[in-house]
Amino acid sequence: MNTFGSTLENWRQARGIPAKDLARQIGISTATYHRSVHDSSSVRLDDAVNALNALRYSFSDLQETLPPETLPLQAALSDTEHLVVDVMQVYYRTQKKQLRRLQKQISALQEQGAASGNSGFTLLADFLTLFQSELAQDLTATENAAEHLYQKISQQDLLTSFEQQLLLASAVYLPFERVQAIFSHMLNAPGEPTDTGRGQVATLYRQFLQSAIHTRRRAAVLEACNQIESREAGHADYAFSSLKLLCRPIRLYLNDRRELATRLFRELQRDCLTITGNPNHALNQGIAMVWLDLVTFDPKEEA
Repeated sequence: MNTFGSTLENWRQARGIPAKDLARQIGISTATYHRSVHDSSSVRLDDAVNALNALRYSFSDLQETLPPETLPLQAALSDTEHLVVDVMQVYYRTQKKQLRRLQKQISALQEQGAASGNSGFTLLADFLTLFQSELAQDLTATENAAEHLYQKISQQDLLTSFEQQLLLASAVYLPFERVQAIFSHMLNAPGEPTDTGRGQVATLYRQFLQSAIHTRRRAAVLEACNQIESREAGHADYAFSSLKLLCRPIRLYLNDRRELATRLFRELQRDCLTITGNPNHALNQGIAMVWLDLVTFDPKEEA
């Protein structure tokens, strides 16, 4: 099967351009170019666009030649996912200059990926609209854009990592009651969950809890904990069970018993590591992300 790297190499040879000259026009070393020919899974989208421009081809030409799954988009979506996380972290520090720099990076990636028709970039365009409205301090437009993005993503049965990050990012801009209603709809969908479905339920509840934390409202976080603790965990449903156990140190943290809360969280981390044997397992990463959000956003507001 043709890949982006092999297609690029065929086009380079057809144009009669030496590899070192093409690499220089792309802005990479000759060695990096040759690696990309054999393994194009990590090719950056801006490098791909530069290569196509140098060879006088377009992204449309590439789409006509290659199946969608081989297009050089994955690295770009990964880059964008990190940018969205940066937006969430910077937003509450109100560093507008930094937000505008991130906006430019996201905008550039979105423009480069738009021609591909990839659904991730379609969602990214919606997020960019939300982001631009926030920077313009247009509250109504921001809330409308967040609602639009949130509704579009919440219609999915299973969410990719990128969609989850956009979901959480848009929740920052929504009233908690709206977030609560949307999660309630998603969590009460008909049908018995499969093993995969149970993992998705745990993920949704974790996102719900993180969304509550992002509001900086203490009452919202306590309400999310109430809902998590009131749901029965299934047999061997370690992801949801760990989330329920996490609610106790969260409550202690909100009541300013932070030393005890942190100690209980560390104990829970060790227990989860005993179960998974891997600190990078989704179970360990999930509770760590919730705790990091709790410490970062430090919910205190009562209204």
